[in-house]
Amino acid sequence: MANIDYPLVKRIPYSEEAIKAFETEYQKPLDVSDELTEADIFLAYPTVYIITDRKRKQVSAYVGETSNIISRTVQHIKQDPLERDDWDSLAQSSEAEMYIVGHDKFNKSLTLDVENQLMLYLSGNPKIQQLNNRRSNPQFRYYTSELMPKITSQVWRELHSQNPDIFPEEEVIKDSALFKASPFHKLTAEQLKAKEILFEKIRGNLKLDKQSELILVSGEAGGGEDGALEFTFL
Repeated sequence: MANIDYPLVKRIPYSEEAIKAFETEYQKPLDVSDELTEADIFLAYPTVYIITDRKRKQVSAYVGETSNIISRTVQHIKQDPLERDDWDSLAQSSEAEMYIVGHDKFNKSLTLDVENQLMLYLSGNPKIQQLNNRRSNPQFRYYTSELMPKITSQVWRELHSQNPDIFPEEEVIKDSALFKASPFHKLTAEQLKAKEILFEKIRGNLKLDKQSELILVSGEAGGGEDGALEFTFL
């Protein structure tokens, strides 16, 4: 099986008609060969997707990942608007677009990580007034994790070539104050350990029905990277 080994990005209107046309365009023929095709990348492999909407000068964005881009998109368009106003707004908008991202290296963990990195990059664009994701999905160690930075850069460059207004150059994003302050940065192993210490203490207090406790965290800014944080429980 030959590798494609570069990201595929398809830009389409965000609508049920467009996603059905996309499915038809990339539908596999009956005599499928052993050669890896764009149809495989989009329809058989996990994908990452970005939905954007522009209202006047404001842009909103949603980033997701899925193992079935067709059914997931139909769910967003037909079912999610019944439960969330932001999805209803997207479904009603004539300006909403969707970017479907595929890569022959994508697996579940890698798509979750790329999803999180794209949220991080988008949070560094001041034109994005609303990033609708309600959770982040940073992964730590997994097979192909070393490929994540390179693939994210490749994906972003392709997105930039298709829409530089929403996806500015990577260097511009990384130099922005919004990017540096973004909550989507991945925590280090030491920072994750510190987070777990705090969560365990809070869970223990809740079980004991303890009304209050002061938790002091001391250390230099960014100190969690080298384990220099100290905790005092009062």
